[in-house]
Formats: sequence, C-alpha cells, structure tokens
Amino acid sequence: MQAQASNETFGEDEGGTGGRLKRLFHEGNRRHVVVTQGERQVVDFPLTIGVIGAVLAPPLAALGVVVALITGCSIAVKRDGDD
Repeated sequence: MQAQASNETFGEDEGGTGGRLKRLFHEGNRRHVVVTQGERQVVDFPLTIGVIGAVLAPPLAALGVVVALITGCSIAVKRDGDD
C-alpha cells in the first residue's frame, strides 16, 4: 500500500490567519491517531492533541512512539469516515 501525500496552499481569500487556523484545527480534530496491538485498540485521540503534545514534550512523544513500536503496536492516522 502506497501512502498518498497532499499539499495545502493558502491564499488571501482564506479569511485571514484566524480563518486558516480555525480550519486547520477543525481538520486536525477530524483526524485521529489510533494505536492498536493485534486486534485490540489501545488508544484513539485527535491528531490536534498529538501535535500539541509533540510540540510541548518532544522527548516524551518520541519515547511513546518507540515504546509502541517495540511492543508490537501499530500506529495509524485515520480521518473521520475512514474504515
């Protein structure tokens, strides 16, 4: 399976920085980080929370990813409406 990348370009008709930030925050809340181990879902949280956590505590975020991968967990980013 090949991952698809997407780019977003912001223009002047976007409603200013506040409008852009509000839209990005909303989009971040529509995407969720899902950590599963086998068939069991361990954690599910909005991507926005994950980004805030990674910005405020990068070493802890990196440690969490390493521990999740060592223990055989899968980490996925899903958008609302995805299966």
